Order: sequence, then C-alpha cells, then structure tokens
Amino acid sequence: MPITIKITQTITIEDLDSKPNIQASTKVVQPDVKSNTNMPSAFVPSSISAVESNQRSILFYARPDGDLASLTAQKSGEDPSYPDYKSANVILDGNTVSATVPQVSAVAYNFAGSKQIRLYYIGGPTGAPTLKELAKTGDGEWKEGALNKLRLAITPDSLISANVEDDVGDLKVFYNSKDDDDVTVPTVAWVTKGQTAWSSRIIGKWR
Repeated sequence: MPITIKITQTITIEDLDSKPNIQASTKVVQPDVKSNTNMPSAFVPSSISAVESNQRSILFYARPDGDLASLTAQKSGEDPSYPDYKSANVILDGNTVSATVPQVSAVAYNFAGSKQIRLYYIGGPTGAPTLKELAKTGDGEWKEGALNKLRLAITPDSLISANVEDDVGDLKVFYNSKDDDDVTVPTVAWVTKGQTAWSSRIIGKWR
C-alpha cells in the first residue's frame, strides 16, 4: 500500500551578511486504511463459469497466479439482504489447484441420484499445456477427472466451453488445438455420462 512522504523546508536569514539558517523536516503520512475498505478487488478474472448445485450458485474463476477458486452462495435464491458469496480455493489432495492459463469452464448435472460437478481448465507445463478435468460428486472432495488420462493438447490461448446433454447424453468440452498443419482449430472432447472413455476430434475450421 503506498504512503506519502511530506518534506518541508524553512530558510531564515538574520541579515544580508549572515548565512541562511536552513531547517528541514520530514513527515510520513500513513494511508487512511478505513477509506480504502470499499476499494475494488486487486484483480478481475479473465474467465468465470457458474453452476447450480444443491440449490446454491457456485462461480468458478482463476486468480492471476493461476490458482483456481470459487464463490459459493450461502443461501438458495438471490436477495439484496443475503450475505456475500463465500470464497474458497479449489482443493485437490490437500493442495490448491493451479492452472497454467487462467481459463475455466464448469458444468453440473444429476446422474444416478447424485449431483455431479465437472471443472475444466488448462494445466500442464507452459510449453505443452493440456486440457484438464476435476470431478466432484455431491459434497465430496475434488478428484482427478478421467479426461486427464488422454493428455489432450490445447493451445495456451484457448478458451474453454463445456456443456452437457439431457438424460443419458454426452458431456462435451470445446477448446482449441492444432491440426497437422499447425493451424489452430476448434476441437471437442466428449464422453457419455456415467462412463470414463473420453474421445476427441477436430470439428472444422475457424472461418
């Protein structure tokens, strides 16, 4: 937090033949912390994605350092009198999950009587990023998704968009990859809900 340093100088001359008497003082002005309590956040996420789970809204995002986090409603519905959403890191095996690029996409759906949440992000080394999946059932802990076994290459500047079909349909994730000519192309990865055998394919060209 910045501070202000105020320097004042006083020059006194007794007469024309005397040397001037110079006095200087320095004052450090501390910032008014109370006046800064309503300042906006230090950052604005470049990617957010929201789902509904157990009648509560959950907003996922990535911080500038890549750490994945969420804001979860403390009550169902929305009302101006309700408290702020609760902030929390996305934790996997006791550690905060960090993305290589701050892009996320999430979906939620019911399957076999349980609420399922899937969170997709860009992970892996900077020079060879891959599409990553986190899976959560009900109020359980986050786990590695089956998609991670494919190590699907994704462009570092890719956006991510996930959707899920009704009933026994597919779960799909759309993203950018490179074709054999090193051209960026739209790509989809998909799996039938309840299964773990993911597939992927290029779906065309950006025109």
